[in-house]
Amino acid sequence: MIDIDESALKAVLTVGEGGEFPIVTIDGEKVMAGRLGSYVIISQGGIEVVAMVMRAYQERRAFRQEQRAMEFAMLDLIPLGELTRSRAFTRGVIHFPTPGAEVHVIRPSDIHILFKAYRDR
Repeated sequence: MIDIDESALKAVLTVGEGGEFPIVTIDGEKVMAGRLGSYVIISQGGIEVVAMVMRAYQERRAFRQEQRAMEFAMLDLIPLGELTRSRAFTRGVIHFPTPGAEVHVIRPSDIHILFKAYRDR
C-alpha cells in the first residue's frame, strides 16, 4: 500500500521483468493479480481489510531519487470491510492499515466468507 484514505486505497504490485502484472498460484489455480472486480486482502499487524480492485494500470516511476525509473503495476482499491480474527466479514472499515501494508489476492476459500451472511438468510 502506498496511499490510503477512507474511501480509496492505492497499491503497487511486484511485477515481472517486463512490467507485466503478476500471475499467482492459489490452491493450485493460476490467478491474474489486479483483475477488475476481483477481491484482495490488505494485511498488517492483525488487521485484514477486504477491498475490490476498481482500476489497474502501469506507471513508470522511481520511488527514490537514486533509483532509476521502473514499470510498476498499480491498483486503485475500494475498501469493503474487515475480516475479524474469527474469519467473519464485517462491512465497513474501522481499522485502516498504513502505507507499507501487504496486498494479497483473496483465496477462493475466503471469498465465501464475504457472502456467507447473505447466503444464510
